[in-house]
This record gives sequence, C-alpha cells and structure tokens, in this order.
Amino acid sequence: MKSARVLTVLCGLLLAAAVAVAEDAKPAAAYQPRMDKDGYEVLFDGKDLNAWDYPQGVWAINEQGELYPAKGGRTIFTKQRYCDFVLELDFKIAAKKKSNSGVFLRVHDVNQEVNTGMEIQILDNAEALR
Repeated sequence: MKSARVLTVLCGLLLAAAVAVAEDAKPAAAYQPRMDKDGYEVLFDGKDLNAWDYPQGVWAINEQGELYPAKGGRTIFTKQRYCDFVLELDFKIAAKKKSNSGVFLRVHDVNQEVNTGMEIQILDNAEALR
C-alpha cells in the first residue's frame, strides 16, 4: 500500500514538473497560409519560403524570384500536409547538362521521400539518366 502511494506521489510530481516546463516553453509561431484572390494557398511567391521546411543555407531565392538549390542537400517540404490540391509550378533546367530533378507528391515520411511518395520526374531529355 505504501509503495502505491509513493508511486502515485512520484507520478504527480513528474506531471507537475512536465506542466511547469511546458508552460515555460514558448510556442513556435504557427504557419499562417496566404491565399490568392481565387482562394488558393500561395506556397511560393518568389520572395520568401515561409510555407516550407528546409535546411538553412540549402535553398535560396535569386533576384528574379526563382528558387534554386544553393548547395547540395535535402529536399524542401511544405509545412502543412494536403489532401486535395492543385499544384501549379514553373521550372527551369540546364539543357544538355543531364539535369535531373523532380517534384515529390504525397510523401508520408520526409526521410524516405523516394520510398513513401510519388515523384514527377523533371529531366532535360531521355539521355539524362544514362
């Protein structure tokens, strides 16, 4: 009986400590989607990457408002998950450079995008993978 009380008191103390730590922690600013005039969410406007999670220093925006990989690294992912969507995008590739890129859709594990999502392949030509 004493051990049950001690265990209950310890659990209560741990819970109180966890609540105190949680109250001290500052919540991260929640992502606020920006909508266009037709009610679609704008994920990229050529100015910032607020809608995206990505490693710092890997992705950048040039003076023309184009997103490009500043150095090799991880894939860029939206902060939110989407069920039904219309994806509209433009892309550029370097011709005759064996350009190989793509857009992953419906990724379930961001550490395994190739195995848990679908990729729309973007290549400069059929010879790119040879």
